[in-house]
Amino acid sequence: MEALCDRKGKKFNFASRGSKNYTNYVINVDFDYVVRDFNQTGDTYSKFGYCCTYDNFAKSKVESELDGKIIEVLDNGTLFNKKGLLIGIVLNKPVKNPVDSEKLEKYFCYNPDSKCYERTLTQIPTHVESKRDAETKSEIKLECNSVYLRNWLYENGFYVNGKKYVRYKRSAGSSRLGKCLFVDECLYPDLHVFDECGLLIEEDKEIKDLAAHESYIALTSSSIIDTINIKKENILLIDKFESIFNDKCVRVWDNDIGELEAEISDVEIKNSIWDGQSLIDSSLMGKYADKGMILLRNRWFKSCAFNTKLQHFFAENNITDVSQLNGFTLAEKIEDVLMITTPDSLKYLKFGSAANWFEDYREQFGVVKYEKPSHYFDGNLIQMSYQMLNPLQADRKQIEEFLQPTVKFMEQLRDSPLAVKYFINFADEPLTEENLEQSEDIEDSDNFEDLGDSEDSEIFENQDVIEDIKNVENSKIDSGEKISNRNDLIFRLLDVNCDFHKSRMYREFRNDLLRSFVKKVKRGNVLVQGTYATVCSNPIEMLYHSILDKDSDNRQSKFDAIEHRSLMGIGNIYCKKFKFDKALYAARNPFICNGNYWLPVNKDNALINEYMNPTDEIVFINSINENVLQRNNGMDMDSDTVALSPNTQLIELVRKNYHNFLVPVCEVSSETISRRYTKTDLAELDSRIAINKIGEIVNLSQQLNSELWHRINNDPDFDMYNDEDRLIFDIYKLAVLSGVEIDSAKKEFRISASSELDKIRQKLLQIYDERIYRYNLAKDESEQIITTIKPGFMRTITVSNGYKPNPKTLYERFDTSMDYLQSYITSEYQGFNNKGSKKSTPLLVDLLVKDLIFDDMYGNKTVKNRMENRRTILAVLKLVYDTRVNIGKIWRKKRLSKSSKMGLVRWYREQLLEDVSKIALNPATVLGLLEKSDKEHILKDEKGKKILDKNGEEIVWQDKGGLLLQTLMDIPSIDILQYFVKNDDKTQQQKRKEIDEKISELYTVYGIVR
Repeated sequence: MEALCDRKGKKFNFASRGSKNYTNYVINVDFDYVVRDFNQTGDTYSKFGYCCTYDNFAKSKVESELDGKIIEVLDNGTLFNKKGLLIGIVLNKPVKNPVDSEKLEKYFCYNPDSKCYERTLTQIPTHVESKRDAETKSEIKLECNSVYLRNWLYENGFYVNGKKYVRYKRSAGSSRLGKCLFVDECLYPDLHVFDECGLLIEEDKEIKDLAAHESYIALTSSSIIDTINIKKENILLIDKFESIFNDKCVRVWDNDIGELEAEISDVEIKNSIWDGQSLIDSSLMGKYADKGMILLRNRWFKSCAFNTKLQHFFAENNITDVSQLNGFTLAEKIEDVLMITTPDSLKYLKFGSAANWFEDYREQFGVVKYEKPSHYFDGNLIQMSYQMLNPLQADRKQIEEFLQPTVKFMEQLRDSPLAVKYFINFADEPLTEENLEQSEDIEDSDNFEDLGDSEDSEIFENQDVIEDIKNVENSKIDSGEKISNRNDLIFRLLDVNCDFHKSRMYREFRNDLLRSFVKKVKRGNVLVQGTYATVCSNPIEMLYHSILDKDSDNRQSKFDAIEHRSLMGIGNIYCKKFKFDKALYAARNPFICNGNYWLPVNKDNALINEYMNPTDEIVFINSINENVLQRNNGMDMDSDTVALSPNTQLIELVRKNYHNFLVPVCEVSSETISRRYTKTDLAELDSRIAINKIGEIVNLSQQLNSELWHRINNDPDFDMYNDEDRLIFDIYKLAVLSGVEIDSAKKEFRISASSELDKIRQKLLQIYDERIYRYNLAKDESEQIITTIKPGFMRTITVSNGYKPNPKTLYERFDTSMDYLQSYITSEYQGFNNKGSKKSTPLLVDLLVKDLIFDDMYGNKTVKNRMENRRTILAVLKLVYDTRVNIGKIWRKKRLSKSSKMGLVRWYREQLLEDVSKIALNPATVLGLLEKSDKEHILKDEKGKKILDKNGEEIVWQDKGGLLLQTLMDIPSIDILQYFVKNDDKTQQQKRKEIDEKISELYTVYGIVR
């Protein structure tokens, strides 16, 4: 795009935010909101037809988007046009001169306590007044739902700062979230030609598979970490191979009227054994030669390339000429062939030929990611998910035994500063009082399916996706780096002063850490030994398929010559991280039913050792004559990961029912709908895809699993396959439906996910009808009417995500794994979480230096005077206190979304940092502030006069949460660590010895041998 702007004579500038760059030539648009009379951007509300920002309020001007006229501001915090109509207002920001209430619309009011404008309870209508008849005063109203908006914007585009933007493209992952990129109109034609790669699909032209086309042209829009160059002659394109066999499964298909059916049947399975996978010679991987895989993107190309000794394989098999290869290549010399791929990776072949793709070939490939270990205990532990645990048939005792390492580690976090230090060394985000309210922030990706559930606002995590997408490296903190967050500060202080763990600040942090850890466990995020491994299928067979059999007269490949036999063996995998000849627990999210559990045996493999370059986070599997891809919920090899664990308790719990549950197999027919390449058809397609039900499918499946296991555990004669409610078959339907929804961005199906979910919910309501009736009959008249029943663990997860449970839902404890887990962890945590807190030293001041000695500009030691500025200290404390109050109000607001709250809190903190940075702080003053950060004290103004609250009482407060410390830490000119007494060398050596001993104990808790 930068080169394109140069050709167009445009200046292409990036705006940086952290490690990412942004440009105003492309805008990412979502369709989460409708057009209202007033439209919200953060804390700012703008009247329809206007776009107000903080800058507008500062400059007292805003331009109308309707007629381009400049409107003058009439008062602070609000914008009015010349007729006195409110066109903009900022909420939750103190104003000095509030306007009269009658001037505000009924949607807003002024709160004298907070001195801010706030929202009223009046709902802002989802229409806009487009015209008013002068005689009748009647309103002609335009309904502007998201579907209408998408159609209108796709057709007409929009203007920002005088620049017109038109629809560009969207990735498969973004389409499921309803997002789409818009681009500067003058750049679109060239970008479109680039994306089409010679296909020249013109406006209004008929296209056989619009859904697939839109997904594939967006492959180059993925975020990348690097690029590598691959010449066209480096590529060998071989035929894909399908392993076809029969297996007894639960077949799920769509009938003549588009409804799902399920039955036990012998099913023909077709495994595309190298789907999305390539083999790349390590010499081509550059600085990634020590990695096991790199995920590559190019135009119409997406493949997970696994590190291979390709040239070594050719040499060992006496392949010296390209004529001995089985496939298409432009190479003239065998040493030029450095990557093997299949048509499944080259998406272009669905619309054009390989020869045409190579005609407009670009050597630069984007590296999206490579495999990484988890960030728990040097990559030795992973987090489970509630989806993986709830379908296990475990009694209370088995769950308690399974959780013993978790409980022991909770005790370690409570009692051992070394455990805390070691744990936060791998934390991926700062733990603060505020973000304990937040759920995981998961990036948009082709591999991510949004697990939000509109019903009850229950949002559950897909932990496999979190591990796969976040790709967080072990964030070990280098003592020479700048402190960047609260975790970092605590870590450094524990390293600097061994008595820091006695302070109140440490105790609060530890309690926050412990609460966060327990909350994750109650959500099913239990730490177990294992890894999330990237899947590579039958790589040796793929190598054999790339060369011709020297003993064959009909140019068959060596793989053909061995009659497509598996060289790994059915039921076997290879993962060098774990002991060989042992079974492993394996599962992949989104996890729906027991038929998705997998118990492969880890086997050593001489051929893989010879020709591949395996790492701990790569697993080599067999998918020849083995129903492993369907078992793992439609797994393919384009960087999909699977959770592997040697945990014996998990293995035994799965093995107990391993042969009682069949694999769900999808036979739902997809259809190729002939569409035209028009804005209307694109809008219709994207609107349909944006209605994604994967979260509801996952949640409903766990309701059904809970009901099924509750029945089995309470009735030894229960026959799940002959049960009249057919719960097990509904669970199988949901397993298949989850895959259908995942593929909906690339394929079109006849079935309606909403309709299928509604039918299953209605069945559950009929099952619970009598229990609901009895409950409502016995309840007090003041209590809410109950309309449905759900497992108790769902309520806990809903609350932990910051949402209110549905008052019409009765949450009951079922006899199932997740409800047992939550009951046990709750009782264990309540029993010991405050132990020992009274023994802590309450003050941080004892750890601070008494004499200020710093290096001057010449490197000499200089003693600073203790001449603190009392007025400055009081002023800073007042700023911190006011910010703390405002942040507290934000978290208590019920109408704001979580993302809005986070944005507002971030804004208040940035304002505080900006205000404090403007104040001259000498070392003595900084030390004075640090001394007060850990004490209760009375708030005073700069003259030393007590500041009273609205009731006339003095304000006593502490810097709970460390906001003052965090602010001082963020000021570049201040190094907080200089103000703390450091341990001497002897103490440091003793600490290191203790750490080595204690860390070994921590590993032992989870059965890990260091």
